[in-house]
Amino acid sequence: MATVKLPEAPVKASRISPKIAVFYGLPKVGKTEVLTQLPGCLILDTEGGSEMYDSMRLPITCTADLIDVCNAIIAEGQKRHDAGKRGDDLFPYKYIAIDTLDKLEEFAEVSATVKYKNTTIGKNYTGKSVLELPNGGGYYYVRNELMDLINKVSEVCPRLILITHVKEKLLDKGGEQVKVNDISLTGKMGSIVCAKADVIGYLYRIAGQPGLKVSFETLESTVMGARVKYLAGQKFDFDWNKIYVD
Repeated sequence: MATVKLPEAPVKASRISPKIAVFYGLPKVGKTEVLTQLPGCLILDTEGGSEMYDSMRLPITCTADLIDVCNAIIAEGQKRHDAGKRGDDLFPYKYIAIDTLDKLEEFAEVSATVKYKNTTIGKNYTGKSVLELPNGGGYYYVRNELMDLINKVSEVCPRLILITHVKEKLLDKGGEQVKVNDISLTGKMGSIVCAKADVIGYLYRIAGQPGLKVSFETLESTVMGARVKYLAGQKFDFDWNKIYVD
């Protein structure tokens, strides 16, 4: 059995900036445009939005495309390792953005269905989607598929950015219906992704004012927040230099 060295004092933080960041906002608010302004960012484009900008991008039309990209990055990382590079220098891209995660979830539904039909329990399943399974059982397979894809991309870059749209939902707060802005993912998927992220930023514009804004405030009516100390509770004109400080 391996010997575990138990810590006897607080261990210093090993990173400052967020490893995984979620940004969401209304359609056409400028989510893709700001990605193109981040140096060293590879955009995995599931909706074709980055085609309107000069950008470092690859089209993603299914989950197989995304896995192929990850494998290509792993192969490049091995070449860099063999050449003597270490640490973050092993990664060809400092940042990778999935734009959008909503569309990738649709792709995950397709691949999750194929995988389910190839299992013993699902070999006789004739539905078009696992989401047709009774009692909402299919959402489990889609969640697992999407999280597996997110983890794969996270492993091949120092910093991962997840872009999603916004949706409104109603919550019961002591008998009162409260309208809440949430990220546009199905069922429990939104809360699972948010729990994995270091920061969740809401992108918006103010009429009559120039530029895109971002908020990391934690409010009952909006899903936002940050475990990164310098971003927690902040809102400001969008600036990558304020989000990634190292």
